[in-house]
Amino acid sequence: MKDRGNQASSIMSMIIMGVLFLAMLMIVVFAASGYRTSVQTQKENNDMRAALGYVSTAVKANNTDDIRLEMIDGVNTLVITDHISGLEQHIYWRDGQIIENFGAVGYEFYKDGETVIGNAEQFEMSMAEDSLLMVRTSFGDSYIYLKK
Repeated sequence: MKDRGNQASSIMSMIIMGVLFLAMLMIVVFAASGYRTSVQTQKENNDMRAALGYVSTAVKANNTDDIRLEMIDGVNTLVITDHISGLEQHIYWRDGQIIENFGAVGYEFYKDGETVIGNAEQFEMSMAEDSLLMVRTSFGDSYIYLKK
């Protein structure tokens, strides 16, 4: 009779330990998933900040007259012209990537000259006012003042 009680007690103890082990395992899995999501969000945020900083620096280094938005091959493109060197810088978004390309003013640009400056789920540019460039991303809107 005592053996049955000991066996039942042992079985019950093993079941409780198994349940506790599974609960701890689930907590670790959920915590790892939350951490992975947090790290991914932080990486995307840092990538976007770097890309916006790059665009902002390119815009601020030029005068308003040298900057325009233009539809090129169906893509909204930020065009920055350097009249001294005769080069144009194109910045645009395609297939989740923010891309930059350089070329001579008035000549066709080549795809192999493209450089990816960042990744973004959304990257839209528009002129909010005459001298205010608005860049809309999945993280919010940014405004860049164009110097005169």
